[in-house]
Amino acid sequence: MSARRRRSRAAGGAPNAGKSSLLRALTKATPEVGDFPFTTREPVPGMMAYEDIAFQLIDTPPITADFMFAWMVEICRNADAALLVADLSTDDALEHIEVVRARLAEKKVELVPHAPRQSDAPVRLVRTLLVGNKADAPGALERLDVLAELLGKDFRRIAVSALTGQGLPELRALLFDFLEVIRVYSKMPGKKPDMDVPFVLPRGSTVMDLARKVHRDIAERLKFARLWGEGAFEGQSVKRDHALHDGDVVELHE
Repeated sequence: MSARRRRSRAAGGAPNAGKSSLLRALTKATPEVGDFPFTTREPVPGMMAYEDIAFQLIDTPPITADFMFAWMVEICRNADAALLVADLSTDDALEHIEVVRARLAEKKVELVPHAPRQSDAPVRLVRTLLVGNKADAPGALERLDVLAELLGKDFRRIAVSALTGQGLPELRALLFDFLEVIRVYSKMPGKKPDMDVPFVLPRGSTVMDLARKVHRDIAERLKFARLWGEGAFEGQSVKRDHALHDGDVVELHE
């Protein structure tokens, strides 16, 4: 990934949960969509735009009690987060979700509501957002409430419809918040800031973290920075360990 990287998310779920339809609705990708299981047999990526950045979404084949592609484990392990897609049109949604979680847990991948960014533990914890698709179906919201209660209130959830577009703008914003990232804009001394393509950093990142993303040599020679943004006056001089916020404009000085 480049310095201005995009976060990767894997979308997993049971057969016919509507993962491919969601990918079509959220990105420009064109996965095959069908009413029969395993229409998707290979990972299909797509870029989901949110304001001035984009996230990579990966549509994966379904996971069932009888079958799971072996390479699914590595996709989930390497994702920044997962979307656990539930079919809200059926009362079997909870059973399907539990099958997905159990099959991955067998391979030491656990879908959890919260997880550290980095860990050396043998079990890979993947922070997961519960996405109830087919929210336009009768009884859909009640089924999502039941799912949330049984899975645990710590799981963040949202109801959407790939068919009608219900909840999709809210899902884009929720993904940005869920990934806990910020956008920082660079500025050359004496020039206007580059507001077109921000650097995307984890929350809590500092001026030095930004400098490392720009270039290793700049980080090594960095003396201070000037900041336009939250908690600072226009062009305030800040140290290398100054914590950045979403929307900050930073001018690095060597």
